Amino acid sequence: MSCMASVPVSHPLNYLQSRNLRHILPHTQSLLAGCSPPTAPSFLDYNVNLAYRPLLHLVKVLSSELLIQESGKSESFSGKGMSPIPQRWNGKCENGTTFSPSACNRKLIGAKSFSKGFQAAEKSAATDVLAGMDQAIADGVDILSLSLGFNQTAYFKDVIAIASLSAIEKGIFVVCAAGNDGSLFSTYYGAPWIATVGAATLDWSFTATMTLENGLELEGISYFPESIYITDASLYYGRDNVSKAMCKASALDQNEVAGKVVLCDNSTKIDVSDQMEEVERAGAYTGIFLVDISDLQPDDFIIPSLILDTASGTLVRKYVTEDSKAKVKGMRFTLAKLGPKPAPQVAFFSSRGPDPINPGVLNPDILAPGVDVLAAVTPIRPFIKIGKYKLVTDYALDSGTSMATPHVAEVAALLKAVHKEWSPAAIRSAIMTTAYTIDNTGSILKDQSTGLPATPLDFGAGHINANRAMDPGLVYDMDVQDYIEFLCGLGYDEKQMKSILRRSQWNCSQEPIDLNYPSFMAIFNNETVRKFSRVVTNVGDEEAVYHANLKLPTGMKITIEPSTLTFTGKYQKQNFVLSIETDEEAPAAYPNELSISIVSSRDDYEHTSRKGNSSASSIFKKINYGEKNGIKREMGLNFCFRRNYSEEEREYFTVSDGELDVDYSVVGDHLSFDQCNAILKRLEKCSHSKTLRLF
Repeated sequence: MSCMASVPVSHPLNYLQSRNLRHILPHTQSLLAGCSPPTAPSFLDYNVNLAYRPLLHLVKVLSSELLIQESGKSESFSGKGMSPIPQRWNGKCENGTTFSPSACNRKLIGAKSFSKGFQAAEKSAATDVLAGMDQAIADGVDILSLSLGFNQTAYFKDVIAIASLSAIEKGIFVVCAAGNDGSLFSTYYGAPWIATVGAATLDWSFTATMTLENGLELEGISYFPESIYITDASLYYGRDNVSKAMCKASALDQNEVAGKVVLCDNSTKIDVSDQMEEVERAGAYTGIFLVDISDLQPDDFIIPSLILDTASGTLVRKYVTEDSKAKVKGMRFTLAKLGPKPAPQVAFFSSRGPDPINPGVLNPDILAPGVDVLAAVTPIRPFIKIGKYKLVTDYALDSGTSMATPHVAEVAALLKAVHKEWSPAAIRSAIMTTAYTIDNTGSILKDQSTGLPATPLDFGAGHINANRAMDPGLVYDMDVQDYIEFLCGLGYDEKQMKSILRRSQWNCSQEPIDLNYPSFMAIFNNETVRKFSRVVTNVGDEEAVYHANLKLPTGMKITIEPSTLTFTGKYQKQNFVLSIETDEEAPAAYPNELSISIVSSRDDYEHTSRKGNSSASSIFKKINYGEKNGIKREMGLNFCFRRNYSEEEREYFTVSDGELDVDYSVVGDHLSFDQCNAILKRLEKCSHSKTLRLF
């Protein structure tokens, strides 16, 4: 996945074009000896034979010039076995300060540097990004995949939104990372013509085990890259000194901790990585660090380190405090654990909706594997330093929405290969409406940061499912005029419309038109009814019947007109209107404030057999005939309820560079309002950065 590397602001901006995204799937080679790859293909539900066939689609990504050069050393960027470069390709490999065209091949087929904006007095990388995207469009790419971000701003000032709309006009699918801010109102690039991707966990983990002398056995997180076993080691804890207990810099005494296992208390002021450095400096064997949610990367594990949750850590602290001769009987590093449950989960860092620019569009759109993804790295640069030794590797674990985004880019490339006639909107619709929201325990996807059921504001349509996306049954299609109508409805003036459309003439309808989006976001103030008009296109069997099938929570009435859609031909279109009505019994975080997000989905018979779960209920279920291999096509609903922010708060989120503290609650039909209000009501901070963000 080196081709998806982010753009360091200290480097000029470059881009490379790559064909065939096979290298983004988990690779069979691991940094850790004896470690098997994760089961991302099962999470994605790939037909491996189909997914791995050569795809003649060109994907443009952003990278640094140095990384492009070093990518040529990786087997993941080998052109071996690739077919000739398509004649329609207009791009080329150009010389750079650290890059030679000789690094290009049949897979890495284009590279060019863009750095004028960065080198200018204002040091603006935005103009470089715009230039790079425009060049990629001119070169003839099929997919634009971006994992970087600027401060959220209105569409007409957002260079990625502007360039992406130009790409959509050319039939280019655009996918962007949602961001790693992990809080409400923190998604990036939620323009409705961009597919926005959040990150999910995989069903594997990396652990270390520990057995104390008193018989207590514990397991925690560890990415230490060597297989070692520690036995009969003294356990140290600075119980009489707060600085020592927290492993504060220069606090530990080498005479006290050398050759021992050191327990470091949880601290809100000291990073775990700093604690590790202190434990290493003091000469300890290893460290035990207490934290519930760890944001450490594998290359932070410079010493054998065990990350324990605070509940488990309390047991260790109790033992070492009460026993002056406390010992660790054994510690084993590092083990790959396959099949942990629940999985997948919404990654704690994955940015959440609502969209800060336009809350009426549900974001993120989709989840994909983005935690502990085994990705290609440059094999000629040290990945980590352990003691005196610098270790290199061909593949390493990495996390972020930048890891999730190329999975969606690959599925989009697959859909383009299978359905050449599909528009970018149809591809995104197929991806969204076939996603799943049920984890490997049979429950709704969980939020990793809370352990509670997540909502569409966390996971969008759900987790991507590649094979099902190839046969969605119905799609919500759109073209550029639909997006123009959407922009007309935002009230932009002539100058602003020219900026986003990059043209001087356009047409707006006299009456407002609903955006034909695969999801619905209803925000209620004083009104009690909201209506949405949609058009679905039959891309499945020529003859098909879909029937409305709704399961609703208390206090809400949702109707579909017509309740049955009958298709007699492929690509036939049908209209329907979805109406949402609430009453005084509808759960809400605050009086008279209710928002509902609904995601159209197609579930198979297994999902529809589950009872009492409105998150997996359906809008349209296929009936009578047209079923293939026993699978029913369906369109479904996902519900969540969120506080409706005031106009002043929304305006603040849109234009402010400061911080805003907001109380919020989440209510779902799977939990009562009182339960949700008691458990989830908390303070969220949404900060805005003026710098380029790397996902």
